[in-house]
Amino acid sequence: MNINDKKVEVITLTNINGMSVEILTLGGIIRKIMVADKHGNFENVVLGYEDYQEYAENPGYLGTIIGRTSGRIGGAHFTLNGVMYKLPGNNNGNCLHGGNIGFDKKIWTVENLESNSVTLSLVSEDGEEGFPGTVHVSVIYTLSDDNSLSITYTGQTDKKTLLNLTNHSYFNLSGDVKENILDHTLELKSNFVAEGDKYLIPTGRLIDVSEVSAFDFKVAKKIGKDINDEALKLASGYDHPFLLEKSKEIKKDCVIMICEKSGRKMTMDTTYDAVVIYSSNFPTYKKLVGGKIFEKHDGICFEAQQLPIGKDECNKSDSILKSEQEYNNTTIYRFSII
Repeated sequence: MNINDKKVEVITLTNINGMSVEILTLGGIIRKIMVADKHGNFENVVLGYEDYQEYAENPGYLGTIIGRTSGRIGGAHFTLNGVMYKLPGNNNGNCLHGGNIGFDKKIWTVENLESNSVTLSLVSEDGEEGFPGTVHVSVIYTLSDDNSLSITYTGQTDKKTLLNLTNHSYFNLSGDVKENILDHTLELKSNFVAEGDKYLIPTGRLIDVSEVSAFDFKVAKKIGKDINDEALKLASGYDHPFLLEKSKEIKKDCVIMICEKSGRKMTMDTTYDAVVIYSSNFPTYKKLVGGKIFEKHDGICFEAQQLPIGKDECNKSDSILKSEQEYNNTTIYRFSII
C-alpha cells in the first residue's frame, strides 16, 4: 500500500484470545486494537482513520510514535554543551512532537515480525529537525495472551542529544466510538500536574492535584465531571502532564480507565515519570474506522513520557541521552472485563 507515494506495510498482531492490533510502518501507527466487550463482541478501542490516506498528514497524530521529543519544547530551542540548537516552531513558536517531520511521519523498518510481536527501527540523522546526533531507535510492540500490549522504546546516539518517545493513541473503550469518553471513569496515581503557560509550555511550577479538583483523579471519577472547569479552559479540556512516581522501575496501574457500558477496563504500567493526558480537544472531523466522524472528546491519550521541556529549559535533564547511554523505556496497556 502507498500513502503519499511511500510504501507502507500493514502488520496485524494476534493472541490466543482473538485480540488483535493493527500497526502501520508509517509512524509506527496503531490503527486498531480489537478487544472483546462483556458480551464477547470484538470492537476497536482506539481511534483510527477509515481511509489510510488520511495518515499522509494526520495533524492529530492518531496512533503515532512521537519523537525525537514528545510534547512541546518552549521557544523551539535548547542548549547542550554550550551550543544552542534551533528547532521548527511548529506550534505557536514552540516545537511540538519533534518538529515538522517527526518520527510520526517516517517510514519505519520491520526488523523482526512474529504473530504477536513486531520490532520497528528508525535512524534519525544528525541535524534532523535541528536535533544533534545520529540516533538509532527501535520500538517493540508485543501483544501477550493476557490481553496486554507492551511498547518498548530503545535508542542510542553518537552525540549528546534529546530523546523522549511516546505513543499518541486515542483510546475509547465503548468500542468503535459508540460514544465519547466523558462517561468513562478514570483513576490516576498522580499527586501533581505540571503547570502550563498560555501555550501549554511547562512553567516549572507543579500544581498539587488536591488543590484543583479538575486534576484530582486519585479517586476514580468520570472524565467529563470537570471537563468544563476554569482550570481546563485554556486547553479546552485535558492536555496536561501528570507526574508519576520518579523511578526507573515499572510503575503498575498508573492509569485505570473503565467503560461501564461495554464492561471494558484498561490499565497502564510504565517506566516513565509522567503521562500527558489529552482529551482530544481539537478533533480533525475525519471519518474513523467504523464510519463515525472524529469529534471533540471522542478519545483520550495517555502519552507516557518524561516531562516536556518548558520555561528556562526546565525538565530538560530528563530528556538528555548521552553517547554512552542506552535509552530504554516501556509502557504496557492491559485490557480486561470488569
